[in-house]
Amino acid sequence: MITKKENHLKLIPQNNGVCYNESHNYLTTRINTSCTGNIYHTCLRLSKNLSIVIKIGIGKSKVFLNNITIYSYPNGKRRVIGTQFYNRFEYSEAEIISCVKKIISKDIVEAFYKNKTQYDIEWLKNFIKVLVNETMQNQKEAFNTIKR
Repeated sequence: MITKKENHLKLIPQNNGVCYNESHNYLTTRINTSCTGNIYHTCLRLSKNLSIVIKIGIGKSKVFLNNITIYSYPNGKRRVIGTQFYNRFEYSEAEIISCVKKIISKDIVEAFYKNKTQYDIEWLKNFIKVLVNETMQNQKEAFNTIKR
């Protein structure tokens, strides 16, 4: 049972289903309360190419970022691109975007290296920017797709 922290979240999923949080433009699911009263939930950013899973905690006085995991779906199978752990009390949307870009960049560069393929750094930066922006934007549309 969630107590006084309900107002801080502004949106609590019903029956642990996926809900859309318009103020933060993300999908959210799985609200858990620890024995110490901290609340944990998972924020999702979805696109046709990626899933970005952001785990957030809410303590007595602060909201904190636990970790970010990014998935892709080549050939219809889920693949972990990378995970970064934080346990930080202060973070911003810009920092999350920067971290996501670094995780994806590392994965792509490793694939190029493994395949002994050359790449243009500007092309890579632009490709990642487009990929991440597509995933971070317009989650309401993703939510409406899930509801169908």
